[in-house]
Amino acid sequence: MSTQLIAKLSAFTASSTPAQAVIERTAHLIRTILGAVRVSITLRAGRTVVSAESVATAQDPHPGLLFSRPIRVRGNDYGILQADFDRPTVSPQQLMQTLETAGWLIGGLARRLSLEVERNQLEAGVQDLQAELNQRKTLARATGIVAELRGLTIADAQRWIEDEAVKTRRSAAELADRIVLHRQVLRRSA
Repeated sequence: MSTQLIAKLSAFTASSTPAQAVIERTAHLIRTILGAVRVSITLRAGRTVVSAESVATAQDPHPGLLFSRPIRVRGNDYGILQADFDRPTVSPQQLMQTLETAGWLIGGLARRLSLEVERNQLEAGVQDLQAELNQRKTLARATGIVAELRGLTIADAQRWIEDEAVKTRRSAAELADRIVLHRQVLRRSA
């Protein structure tokens, strides 16, 4: 029985199934296969919190065995797995091993979610840096164009762009875009 649970959990946690569905299914499987009265699972990955609870309809108010395990991977806490049992369907030793393995598998899912959140944050940071780099390149091009056309030094051309941006109530980046675009249009028409 417990190998059936572990096999199903392995398949769920390795699949692309959404975390909420995996946690709900896991809580249900632990309750039905191992005979738990109540199962509660909570995962935290970054700002994302996923939780599920599965409760038997007729439950003893005083379960015989309480199991609580932090979901921890590589020293990072990702949540908690709790299960209450009245009459488990397997031996206590097999029950503990199964729940420990289930916690380890759920921890792998939590770690994957955490890495996904971190990757998304890094990708957003890269996009922001790329946009900033593109703005700086455009501003440098515009500064060179203004310096060439007006016979100014680079520093004076930069000041001219900043002053013009204030006068026209535009950002320096927007004005630089217009200058570079205007120059490209002039070159194409010539």
